[in-house]
Amino acid sequence: MLESPNLPEEKRVDVLMRINAIYLFVATCVCWSLPDPDRLDEMVTWLVGPDLGLHDVIKDWHADCKQRKGREMTADGQVRLNAAFEALLDIAQQMSRTAIVEPMSQADPICPAPGDPAKLQALLAKPQLTEADVPPDVFGSSLQLQPPLLQLSLLRCTAMLWELRAAYAEPEFHREYMKLRNSPSAHGQHVEFTLQKQGPVLEKYGFEPSLRGVIEMRSQTRALTSDAVILKLLQDIHGLLEARKPLPTRVTWRFQMGWRPSSEQGMSLIQSSWDTGERMQILEAPKLEADFDFSGPVIEVHLDHAKQEILGFGTAFTEASALVFQGLDPELQREVLELYFGNEGIGLTLGRVHINSCDFSLGNYCFDPVEEDYELDHFDMQVKRDSKALIPLIHGAQKLCRTLQLMASPWSPPAWMKISKAMNGSTKPGLRPECQDVWARYIATWISAYRQQSVKIWAVTVQNEPEHNAPWEACCYTAKEEAEFVALHLGPTLRSIHPDVQIFIYDHNKDHVYDWAREALGVERPSPAKAFVRGIAFHWYAGDHFDKLRKTREEFPDATLLATEACYERHRWKSGTRITEGDWSFGEGYAHDIMGNLNAGAAGWIDWNMLLDDAGGPNHVGNVCDSPLMASVTDQELHVHPQYFFLGHFSKYVWPRSKCLASSMSGTPSCSEQRIYGTCTAQDGLQGVALKRPDGAIVVVMLNAANLSVTFKLLLDGANAAPCALRASIPARSIQTYVLQLADQKFDAD
Repeated sequence: MLESPNLPEEKRVDVLMRINAIYLFVATCVCWSLPDPDRLDEMVTWLVGPDLGLHDVIKDWHADCKQRKGREMTADGQVRLNAAFEALLDIAQQMSRTAIVEPMSQADPICPAPGDPAKLQALLAKPQLTEADVPPDVFGSSLQLQPPLLQLSLLRCTAMLWELRAAYAEPEFHREYMKLRNSPSAHGQHVEFTLQKQGPVLEKYGFEPSLRGVIEMRSQTRALTSDAVILKLLQDIHGLLEARKPLPTRVTWRFQMGWRPSSEQGMSLIQSSWDTGERMQILEAPKLEADFDFSGPVIEVHLDHAKQEILGFGTAFTEASALVFQGLDPELQREVLELYFGNEGIGLTLGRVHINSCDFSLGNYCFDPVEEDYELDHFDMQVKRDSKALIPLIHGAQKLCRTLQLMASPWSPPAWMKISKAMNGSTKPGLRPECQDVWARYIATWISAYRQQSVKIWAVTVQNEPEHNAPWEACCYTAKEEAEFVALHLGPTLRSIHPDVQIFIYDHNKDHVYDWAREALGVERPSPAKAFVRGIAFHWYAGDHFDKLRKTREEFPDATLLATEACYERHRWKSGTRITEGDWSFGEGYAHDIMGNLNAGAAGWIDWNMLLDDAGGPNHVGNVCDSPLMASVTDQELHVHPQYFFLGHFSKYVWPRSKCLASSMSGTPSCSEQRIYGTCTAQDGLQGVALKRPDGAIVVVMLNAANLSVTFKLLLDGANAAPCALRASIPARSIQTYVLQLADQKFDAD
């Protein structure tokens, strides 16, 4: 009702501020430790439930407004509203006296000092409240925005919730619980009955068998609900207890976009760990100090040696992802977009979309299937197929990400343009020589059609995986053939029609990236294609080959290197892997590849499908894969896999226009042998990469894929200041992001 357009804004603010004032007052009296003061949770049930009258008052007044189109509350409504607030105040005062058995003190690090009821009464006596009247510290102590230091690890929390669910599912308990819950004469007794049942479990896991223990347990559990298993167990428990207010399905962590230290010499540590259970958790960071002797692993960051500029990090918009997204309810759709692009998510800024169909489509399609239509008279300028699901998904991302840059890649031209006369598979070469010009114009026309749908394309690759005669959509080129196509057709066409669209060559595995760069860009003298080429795109499916990237960067420093596709096929799942959790090693593989690419000269990294169903599709040739987010459309469940968090350790804290810094590792093993793509083990030792953001903050990401924790030294060395360092420790199977602002280091934003 408070969101109704018929409600005057000043009255809406007044009502919200009164509720918020009571909430903040009670928060000083009860150990809530809620992660966000805007999220009322149980408080809403107690403070604005129908039994108190406030809900009914607002509902009746809203109906009255609709009937009379009035803008003022009736006298009767105002009286009832005041009575409701008096009832709320009475409840707040009672709770302050009885909710917590043990007295609180200002010294208690968890519970702030109780507020003054007289101050609350005076506040509510005002005829009109505004946001300025109700600051977070209105009662002398603001609610903690971060929960207290966690006692529960992910594994202990999971075990505790399994036990609670089993206890609540016992038939004898459930019958008595429902009898008490539904009996008016036994009002509230079901709470005491439940506490008796959960008391032994609470004590086992370090909590008091009391209301205070329940509240603290809930607070600590909510801090772990980024884990899909925890969330599912909580949903089951709430279902067994038939809670009035359903458990939110959205992920409950909240990040500030691109966190920046606020102190003069500030630092923060963000950690995700298989060993200790964190998922992008902000922890207390070690202190910077003068350089010191250290015998263990050292990462030395050279602050004065900035290298390539970062474009960003991203994901791919495929028809498969769009269809899965379309099958989710609106709340889950909002969650997917928020996770990737919103303030609560990981801040992706790059995207990739396919021109015509790809393997992650429901089948072959193009936008001009009419044979020999060299003038493209029948091109579908409304791109109707993509307008059904794919383009709406892009629009949703654009609303949250103001700087989203989209790259487009063709898998195959229309069948009539190919020698094989089929979109799937390819001869070598794949494109009919007489169709090179019309194919270049087709790509330009597709870009125009997308722009008419308010989707601006930033760059294109010439062809997805041009060396691969795939069983799905494909079109093969040699390096020489692709360079000639760019020089004679695609380059001139785009420069004429879309001069702002960049061209990236290759778009295949790193093992041949140097060879293709030499052909397209020239060695002794520039090739004709060089004038049209912005950079070189590459995939990860041939393994690391970081040396090939480094060599390409050294020989062609003006070309932008961009990782444009990576994923794990479903057959790579280890035995026992569950879709609710995913495979932790997949996240480690992502981080290993991103670090290696950045240190070798890459400017960014784009994932493959942003969202797939629980079978790893849809995919019209059975090439099913894993992805950071997977969903069951039937059960309306979203599963967040480890790749999401590992990617977020880069994308959330490394902004576009950051610059990679030179760094070196010592005292730790490394592995140079070529292995299957996405492999990362203890043999790789401690890994790291350092970057400088446009705002001057230094971001260092560290990875430990070993089964033992590692203590290391992070050394910051620059010509303008004495070296400083910190002594840090990273748990087993963990990734860390350090964000530092140095007091005596001032950096330019260029």
